[in-house]
Amino acid sequence: MNNLVIQYKDQQLTFKKDLKIGVEQIDEQHHTLFRLTYEVSQLLNNTPSKEDIELRALELEAYVQEHLGFEETLLSKNGFKNFSSHKKLHDEFTKTARELRAKISTSEGDSFQKAASELFDILSNWLVEHIMAEDRNAKEYMDPKEHDVQPRPPRIKATDNVVVELSDTNKVAGLISNVSPKSILITLTEPAPKWLSQDSKVNLHLIPLEENGNLNCRVVRCTSGHSLVVALDQELTINQIATLIKG
Repeated sequence: MNNLVIQYKDQQLTFKKDLKIGVEQIDEQHHTLFRLTYEVSQLLNNTPSKEDIELRALELEAYVQEHLGFEETLLSKNGFKNFSSHKKLHDEFTKTARELRAKISTSEGDSFQKAASELFDILSNWLVEHIMAEDRNAKEYMDPKEHDVQPRPPRIKATDNVVVELSDTNKVAGLISNVSPKSILITLTEPAPKWLSQDSKVNLHLIPLEENGNLNCRVVRCTSGHSLVVALDQELTINQIATLIKG
């Protein structure tokens, strides 16, 4: 991944040379965006399926919700004097990402191809115009060492649509495999961590991380592999089940 190159107008971008700002946690999260941008560029070189592009748009929205909040917390705690204007740029990007995901979901044919190209445009523009310029100028205010602020561990991939959370530091992502009114089968993206055990009370956060998209539940079965079954505290409606299956 470190050797990947993204063509942007007349520039060839690499992460280490162009985008690394020298703050480890921030660089890790920016690298997620770089990888996502590269994947979209490769898809556009062929004829991308709607599912492929929708998944990347979904991941972008999840990235925005997680990373930008962490970055803003650091800037605020470290007294960054241009915090308001920096946050305004974040808010505009968040709005654009949300609107584009909705546009991609509802478009077909030529309008879908245009929306897919827009996804690459907003990703690459953010890499060049925000990370390479705005974030680099603010990097001295992004050091988390003096504050009890930790980023969420990298856990969202293009195929994830749910996050299983026990606490702020204990989270793992996965894909909803099957749904019934009172239970959900989840395929985790990694072997089940030790903190995830039978009868644990956990929350499910649907990606994108909507405020009203959280489900309280109890772990019924957790294998040593990647399978997890949870029992929901509240029975799902038919419409909720249809939404989860579609997602």
